[in-house]
This record gives sequence, structure tokens and C-alpha cells, in this order.
Amino acid sequence: MNKQGLSVQDKDKATKRHIARVLRRLKPYNTLSFLERYAVFMGKVQVVELLLKRALVNDREYAFEKVEKTPLGGLIRLLKEEKANSFFIFLLEDLNEFRTNMAHEFLANQMLLDALLGRRAKQYTKPLRELEKALFSVEQFLVNYESAPPKLLWKTQKRHVCFTPQSQHQSTACSARQKRE
Repeated sequence: MNKQGLSVQDKDKATKRHIARVLRRLKPYNTLSFLERYAVFMGKVQVVELLLKRALVNDREYAFEKVEKTPLGGLIRLLKEEKANSFFIFLLEDLNEFRTNMAHEFLANQMLLDALLGRRAKQYTKPLRELEKALFSVEQFLVNYESAPPKLLWKTQKRHVCFTPQSQHQSTACSARQKRE
């Protein structure tokens, strides 16, 4: 038994359930075209970014204007500064690598492959496998995020409660918050 009272077998079962949920969520994508799957991936990454922005604004009191245009890599940096759960950071870093590749190189490489190989390009399955891994990565994060208790993203609970800006007696924690804004 570990600290949470789970045996190794219980952890294995939980892991298998999570993987099964991810795979169930991926099943509908099998009917989509390559380009549609790409669009779903990029859209889901935007959903992840919005979830993270909401968490920073609501739980860590960041000004929305500060995080509004921050890309996934920047959000990961902010989450690390805020001592976010290392498991979520690990999943997000993996997802960010896929997102960076998909956004900057993936489609260009696919178009070049199509131009060079023509009809035979469909026999070359590496881009599809990469896209499937990327989709798995985004769904894996979403399943873990959705099934976790709301505050599990953070290693510690909310560190402070600030007074209103009109208050003459702000705590030092509030000053730290103002630096982030």
C-alpha cells in the first residue's frame, strides 16, 4: 500500500481504466480524414490552453490579460513557476512537443511528401502515426485533467487571498501577485 492507500494492483487497474478511456475517446477519429484529424488535434490543444488559462486566472489569480495570448509553452513555464503538479507538467511538455511539430512542420512535410510520392504517399504511414500519437497525447491530458479533483493541478492549495486594491494594508503575498500582473 502507498500513501493514498492504493495497492500496486489498484494503481494498475486505474491506469488501465485511464488508457481505456483515452482509446474510447480516440475511436470516433478513425472515420475522419487526415486533415480532419489534424484540425481536431489543433482544436483540442486550444481547449487545453483555455483550461490552463482558466486555472491560472481562477486558482492563482493571474490577470486574464497577462495569459490571454500566452501559447502552450509559456503556460507550461507559468505552471512550473506556480509549482503545478509534476505529472501534469510531464503530460503538457509531451503535448507541447507534438503541438510545436504539428503547427510548424507537420503539414508542410505532409504536402511535400504528397508532391514527391503522389499516390504512393498513402503507403507511407509515418505522418498518420505521428498524428495518432499527438491525438493520444492530447486526449491523455484531457482524461487525466477531467478525472482529477479540481485542485490536483497544484501541489499546494491557493497560497493567499488578496485584499481589494483600495485596501491600505495589503499582505506581502498580494505584492507578489501584483508582480505577476
